Amino acid sequence: MIERGDYLELNTPGRPASTFPLRKARVLIGRSSDSDIRLGGGYVSRRHARLERSSRQGWRIIDLGSANGAFVNGRRTDLAALNDGDVVGIGSHRLVLHCAPPQADLESSTINGPEIIPADATLMEADRRTLSPGRMIPARLFTELHQASRRLSRAADISALLSILGNEFLSLLRPLRIAVGREDGPKCVWPVVIGRDGAPADSTDLTERLAPRMESLEGSIAVSLEELAAQEAVEKDRSTEVETFLFPIKAGDRRLGHVFVELERTGRKVPDETTQFLSLLARQAALIWENLEFGLSRAAADELHHEMSAARQIQLRLFPSSRTLDPGLQLAAENMPALAVSGDYYDFQLVEPGRVLFILADVMGHGLPAALLMACVQAVFRTGVRAGWTLGELDGHIHHVVSSSGDGEAFVVGILGLCDLREHQVTLLSAGHPWPSIWSGDSPIERTEEAYTFPWGFFAPREGTPRTFPLAAGDWSIVAYTDGVSDSVGPDGQPYGDGRVNQLHHRHRRKPADELCEEILSDVLSASDDSSPQEDDITLLVLRGAARA
Repeated sequence: MIERGDYLELNTPGRPASTFPLRKARVLIGRSSDSDIRLGGGYVSRRHARLERSSRQGWRIIDLGSANGAFVNGRRTDLAALNDGDVVGIGSHRLVLHCAPPQADLESSTINGPEIIPADATLMEADRRTLSPGRMIPARLFTELHQASRRLSRAADISALLSILGNEFLSLLRPLRIAVGREDGPKCVWPVVIGRDGAPADSTDLTERLAPRMESLEGSIAVSLEELAAQEAVEKDRSTEVETFLFPIKAGDRRLGHVFVELERTGRKVPDETTQFLSLLARQAALIWENLEFGLSRAAADELHHEMSAARQIQLRLFPSSRTLDPGLQLAAENMPALAVSGDYYDFQLVEPGRVLFILADVMGHGLPAALLMACVQAVFRTGVRAGWTLGELDGHIHHVVSSSGDGEAFVVGILGLCDLREHQVTLLSAGHPWPSIWSGDSPIERTEEAYTFPWGFFAPREGTPRTFPLAAGDWSIVAYTDGVSDSVGPDGQPYGDGRVNQLHHRHRRKPADELCEEILSDVLSASDDSSPQEDDITLLVLRGAARA
């Protein structure tokens, strides 16, 4: 739903009132030239606040770390839901929200048909190797899993979720038929049935045909990935021309529905990693399904906003309070949550004179569950600083805590680093996280596979080894960022991309850390599609070498 008639009434002392139509889902307010609403006065920061439209919860105001704060109806806030008639105070300016009755947006409010991903991008064609018993899905597939989960999270209701899930299976397997259903007592109703060409298909035979199979799964619980593919492939009749698979959509022990897959028999085994990947994706869909079922009235949503604002205040105190750790190092960071609280985390701490330990982490998903897991990572990181753990030890401890906290259904990608400002070198270890952009003098520091290991919380051996790289004295900078930066989508539907981050970093690599951070963040926000809300947390961490006095 889009509020086509919503607008702000702008009131500034000594000037006539004016109006600003709210035609975009995100509106930047501040005194910088790229602000959508440009306000003057010494109490207004360059990027002061952002007004954002949520598809479910209406408008909200987010303070972007301004010096003098944002106020709603006279009360200072970092994040607050807005109702019709609420007054936002920024400096001496008063912005009054006026909301019109909602109208359906026919272009974006419903999902009517499949979104087909090209066949040459499928996992089956990317890798047809058969995994040996006990082997896990490759770490490279976690990027695809994260992106697919984000597509699922865009669903406005359960019907849309089932449609998106069906399209994900369709794009990976190219089956004869895909059906996605919800359990209704002892049977399953199949609202989404898609044929090979993406068109709707018939489902009249499925309910009776699959009922005995689903009854046999009545006592099943989540099992290890190695066993899951064998258990979930419940029907393989070698006498026919087709193979059929049934993937339960389960949240914990609760089974919500199923994905039925009918494949043409070719004599070639579906790779284990593909069935494991789809099993994980079905579990992610179940978690999102439960969230959609929960639902909130507007009154409850307002209460939730107040609670989440308080949660954000607590979370902000988990980030480092000081950015002055050593005269040889400049630090800057930005965290912009997609929801009230963030699943991204950054930190930097002085472990001893001239040595600074830092981390950037991204919890799979966002919102309160991700924020809680983020707090666990923060606690382990700070403990490691006090205990003097090495990067390898810190990696192991974070992995253990995430594995214990996530119950096998959550993971965290991140990068650990240790800057030695006396020896002019940095040591890095990535847990499934994109390699940061690093410039030492005029030369980039490229990624190395030896410094990579699996994400924290994923049940696989810790294989990576921290690697050390030399840095040009006083002339180096590191830009680490979460995928909310690189995956930010522009109006043309194309992602911002790692290459653009690196190019912008190279151009501004000798600027102070705070200016370099601002240049990249401003470019990301300028390039993003203002017609839709921010979909993922955006976090930047910049470290810049400085000449010692």
